[in-house]
Amino acid sequence: MSTAHFCRFERQVRMRVITIGIDLHKSSHTAVAIEAGGHKIGQRRFIVSAGTFG
Repeated sequence: MSTAHFCRFERQVRMRVITIGIDLHKSSHTAVAIEAGGHKIGQRRFIVSAGTFG
């Protein structure tokens, strides 16, 4: 007679909703990340010049 062994594994997954906004201008680009509650997570500004994407 065979015996079956079962292992039950449960994992709770926590997901966050993050919105990323990008503001593009001739001299700079700014990116901001905001969580669902409206709190700013981070911000990054990039200076753009004629040789940046050459």
